[in-house]
Amino acid sequence: MRSIHFAGTLELRDLMLATWKVDSEQISHALPEGFAPITVDGVGFVSVVGFCAKGVRAGRLPAPGYSGINVRTYVTDREGAPAIFLLQSRVTLPGMVGLFLGAPVRPTLIGVRRGSVSAAGVGVAVRYSVPEEEVGSPQTPPLEPPMGDFDVAYWKAAGVRRLETTHQPIPWRTAVIGESWRFDPVLALGFDAKEPQWLHYAERVDFDLTLPPRKISRR
Repeated sequence: MRSIHFAGTLELRDLMLATWKVDSEQISHALPEGFAPITVDGVGFVSVVGFCAKGVRAGRLPAPGYSGINVRTYVTDREGAPAIFLLQSRVTLPGMVGLFLGAPVRPTLIGVRRGSVSAAGVGVAVRYSVPEEEVGSPQTPPLEPPMGDFDVAYWKAAGVRRLETTHQPIPWRTAVIGESWRFDPVLALGFDAKEPQWLHYAERVDFDLTLPPRKISRR
């Protein structure tokens, strides 16, 4: 039977991107066969992303807004193309509709606004500032394409699934982390979550999605 695909849209607000250098071998153990971590000078990268989702639509159907936190790494896929690989994804209750589209989401209480991301149930708490002098002067995260700007995402959910997106370049700005922070999901996955090497913020980015995510393999 031929698969039916339809368009979706998603407006993300108050994106926070915290990124660490990590052992690429540790990342490899978390990936399916055929995927490999992207490395620079022998090290890989893991990020925690916090965001608010607005203007959510699946085809003609509107969906409720929600907040989310995910843990991701950066890979080359089975065709050798760069992509995001989601290692964990948590959302507020309205975001659980993503389960019907094969998203690997689990529910938790999340608070996201400019300057802070918190989710006590999973051990995420961070405050940050975006210096005013950075206004109008985008600061690009490392890698090419920059972290957060990849057009394809994969994850494991009853097999491996692939989500294709399109969006304009994200206007990232360098953020400054506060004095106290927690990133327990990174620790739980076996990575060393000291202070992130990079912290970035983007006020808004609009995504077009090809739905539903395509199941590319059973393992």
